[in-house]
Amino acid sequence: MNKKILVSIIGIIFVFSVLFFNNVNATFYPYVKDVGKAKLIRSVKDFKTAESEHFILKYTPRDEKYTSLVLDIAERHLKA
Repeated sequence: MNKKILVSIIGIIFVFSVLFFNNVNATFYPYVKDVGKAKLIRSVKDFKTAESEHFILKYTPRDEKYTSLVLDIAERHLKA
């Protein structure tokens, strides 16, 4: 029941945005971006982390041997 209500509300918002704002992308982009960001953060929450001056690298234990190389290359290309 709650899912039907949520879908109905989203549908109504979509229709009003098309009719009155005529720009669906601009209307929904902030929400889609936030959902995508939250999904990405959840998908890497259990990964290990390595940091450099400008970067935070999330990696799996299998990729640990490459972390220093990746961070070093990223820092060099940022400064180039």
